[in-house]
Amino acid sequence: MQELHSRLRNLTPEQRAILNQRVQAMTDNDEAVNFILTLQDGNTTTKLPAYCLHPPLGAAAYYQNIGNHLDNDQPLFGIQSPAFTGIREPFDDTAEMAAFYRDAIRRRQPDGDHALVGHSSGAYTAYEMALQDQKNGNSLPLLVIIDAEAPCGDVPLITTQFQSDDFFDSPEALMVTAWCVSLGYRQPLTFTLEDLAKLDNNGRHRLVADYLKSAGFIPQHADSTMVETILKMTFAHNGADIKYFDRHTPGGSSEMFEGTTVIYRCTEDTHWPGYDEVSPPDTSPYSGWETFCSGPIDVVGVPGSNHVTLIAEPAVVSLAQSLQEKLDQYRISSSTP
Repeated sequence: MQELHSRLRNLTPEQRAILNQRVQAMTDNDEAVNFILTLQDGNTTTKLPAYCLHPPLGAAAYYQNIGNHLDNDQPLFGIQSPAFTGIREPFDDTAEMAAFYRDAIRRRQPDGDHALVGHSSGAYTAYEMALQDQKNGNSLPLLVIIDAEAPCGDVPLITTQFQSDDFFDSPEALMVTAWCVSLGYRQPLTFTLEDLAKLDNNGRHRLVADYLKSAGFIPQHADSTMVETILKMTFAHNGADIKYFDRHTPGGSSEMFEGTTVIYRCTEDTHWPGYDEVSPPDTSPYSGWETFCSGPIDVVGVPGSNHVTLIAEPAVVSLAQSLQEKLDQYRISSSTP
């Protein structure tokens, strides 16, 4: 897979084009790892590499927003859904997804420790990967959870909305998809929910596909069928989240992660366009993760952010600076004699 060495700082149109090239460049001969994006090469002998897990939409390139504010030698990678490259259908089971991604990381990096970072429900995949590593005798030094409450108790309402019978024909689902991309990729929306509602399904998909290409979220050569793929990923991944909640409700995990966990949380309400849903910021001591993690847990609030904007400019600056400090606590010493 082609590795890009430049860092996108403000996502200008030219930089969005570079990001688009990154998405198109996932054409390695080794299908086991070609969905792992190199967001920043860094130095894997002196810094702890961090692998960032995709949320329901399946993309991971937006973690570049974090990379823009990390040290130049900090290795950062993003794990996209393999459905983006047509390797397989989207996962609908978190444990299976975690095992697949663990294998890909080990193929790419056979030796050495790494950190796992998960935003939104990517946190559940990261946690499950950490737990599987632990069961196999590989201790993970750092698990980073970005604005995700522990997967037990009531499933978030917005998650259940993405499992509705009319999901694949829903202008609301497309609107939320585009809205998330607009914030993460700093590309203003060019249409409204009302605009989508006036079109038939094919028209909606064409409109959204053109927008996602302009943002660098999907390749320029992609057609509107890519929108259906994104909807499939969102539906499958949210279904996996619900099953993961069912597995751990009400008591949490029977086998707990023993390493260090850092939780970053938003500080403002998240208003989901089209669904009339509001997600307030969590203010509980550990967002329920104390029933999943037995090691140290550090909770950090990200000022002026909601669920999506905490990983976008300008709020992401404070998140990235804090994350760099946490990663540096596990700096890898060079093995050179």
